[in-house]
Amino acid sequence: MKDVTVRIRGIYSTALTKVLAERGYGICQVSHLVRDRLEIKSLNTPPDIDIRHTYSRQGISIVASSDVLDTFLEDLRQDFVDILVVPSGIHLYGIYKGRNLGRGEIDLGGSVGYLEERTSERDVLVQVSEIRNRPMLTNRISFSGNYAILIPQEGIKISRKVEDPEERRKLYQLANQLQISPGYGLLWRTAAVGCEEEILEKEVQGLVEEMHRINMEFPASQMGLLREGKKHVEILFGGESKRRLDFIRNNIIPTAHNHHKLKSSGKEYSLVVDVFERLLSKYPIEEKLDTILWHVNPWLEGGVVLLEHVRPTGEKLHLGRAVVQQFDYPFVAVERRMHSYGIYDGLGIRKEKGDRVITEMKEGEWVFVHSYYSPEGELKGRYYNITTPVEFYPFKVRYMDLEVDVVELQEMHITDTEKLEQRVKEGYISRKLQEKALEVAQSVLEGETWIQS
Repeated sequence: MKDVTVRIRGIYSTALTKVLAERGYGICQVSHLVRDRLEIKSLNTPPDIDIRHTYSRQGISIVASSDVLDTFLEDLRQDFVDILVVPSGIHLYGIYKGRNLGRGEIDLGGSVGYLEERTSERDVLVQVSEIRNRPMLTNRISFSGNYAILIPQEGIKISRKVEDPEERRKLYQLANQLQISPGYGLLWRTAAVGCEEEILEKEVQGLVEEMHRINMEFPASQMGLLREGKKHVEILFGGESKRRLDFIRNNIIPTAHNHHKLKSSGKEYSLVVDVFERLLSKYPIEEKLDTILWHVNPWLEGGVVLLEHVRPTGEKLHLGRAVVQQFDYPFVAVERRMHSYGIYDGLGIRKEKGDRVITEMKEGEWVFVHSYYSPEGELKGRYYNITTPVEFYPFKVRYMDLEVDVVELQEMHITDTEKLEQRVKEGYISRKLQEKALEVAQSVLEGETWIQS
């Protein structure tokens, strides 16, 4: 995509930089590590698209303007099949007039964010500083431009990535000449290096004027967005996409088996991967790191693992306490006990206290099965979940649900195809992923999956 620049940070940076550079994106402000690995030219310009791993580490957070975002998302859908596209509906770094609901909750006019700095004011001026499970807010408002950020703290700061002492001196000197309002300071961004002083001065002047406008209009303004930030979308990777990223990275630098999956497991596992890969680059290690981790207690018979069910909207559900009945990698069978009465969703049959649900899964497969038994051991029915490839983690199983399923009572039939179609129309699931899900469902009907072999 010519003339569009991307900045990439986080655990997916090496592989994604390779993918996007080959697609023609300009890669800007590349870290020294990635630049050395790829021998890539780093552009010193403001990024049109900013990418970093999500708070959960299960994908990437994308911040961009709407004019480049749609094309970029389509490129990702072409390169990776099992991804979910989850828009936040909130402007990251956007400035809002909100209504204080108490206990840190702020109504932004359509969604609710969380403000750590407590206040008794009814109406509050806040900025979205981060998006986790909900917008994280601050009342310390900054005003961002391409080259500078007006910050609510007096003084001059320069991005740590500007290392040249002469460039830092020039930027300090220029900032001292500019008229900045009391209580505010200036942070020069990396892209300011080498830019004409006239352009930098004009941007800072515009940011100061914008700050005064927002503060003057705030009391009489309506609740909601006062200053646009950037559109924010999360891409959640399934197991196949993570394996493809592993393959790409391994062609650049020695990479542990299931590198990105383990990196997404948390900081402690990320550190283990780093140490293992340093050894991998020096010694011919045959053992796969992830198979070593299967010896932790949850994966032994009688251990307890979490079933993490991710909806197409990105919402996570935990399906309760699952006790390992059998584990022979890549296969696992777990059991859950029902503690209440009701109706099983999808099956439409009665749920009774004491029912057992045996779930059989195989890592890397697009389908697994729940078998429902009465307290007396009679089979009530089976439910085949069509999902992104199942992933085993040290303490959980993760998959992303694709809406369509296969129900087996007296007969077998595919269900919820209309829900899948709706998710495609909403943009969460691509047509390519929809076709894959329907293909897998048909394979279940025809008895051609790993479960029925």
